[in-house]
Parts: sequence; C-alpha cells; structure tokens
Amino acid sequence: MSNLNELYEEGKKNSLYLSLADGETFAGQYISVEKGVGQFGETKYYTFIVDGIEKKFNNKGFGFLQSMIKAGVEENDMVTITRHGEGRETRYSVQKITKK
Repeated sequence: MSNLNELYEEGKKNSLYLSLADGETFAGQYISVEKGVGQFGETKYYTFIVDGIEKKFNNKGFGFLQSMIKAGVEENDMVTITRHGEGRETRYSVQKITKK
C-alpha cells in the first residue's frame, strides 16, 4: 500500500465522522440521532460506536431513516450499514445484528 493510501485509511479510521464509498460496509453500535443543520440545510446526525470510537453519520435522506426503522433498529443495537450507488442514486441497506 502506498503512503497516500495508508494516510487515507488512518485518517478515515480516526475520523469522528463516518463516510462510505459505494459497496462499503461498516458495523457499529447505534447510539442516537439528532436533528441539526449541515452544509446543505437541515440534516440528521446519527451517532454510532465503531471500533471503540464514537462517530457521526450525517444523512438527511428520508430513505436512510426508513431503512433504520424497517430493520427495527433501536438505541444500543449493533448494526451493519452498506452503501449502494453514488450521488442521487445512493441507497443504504441496514441490518440489525443484535441488541447489545
């Protein structure tokens, strides 16, 4: 792996924010959701614990919220989230693993 890739992976691992590329998945413990204002207006900040680090996932999409509800996710549940697509075609699949 090149130095640039190593720096990218290290930065992503230590970031306080989650970001996923198309096809990428993360597993973590869902903590809460809060409404807020982001760069493009009103949004929702979902908080997860991933690899022992509290991270925020910024998503204003109604579809992501519906996926969380459909999967039956509640506070403290362990989940996996996978991104499918890019731009306006982005969708997320949410799977509840277990209640912690």
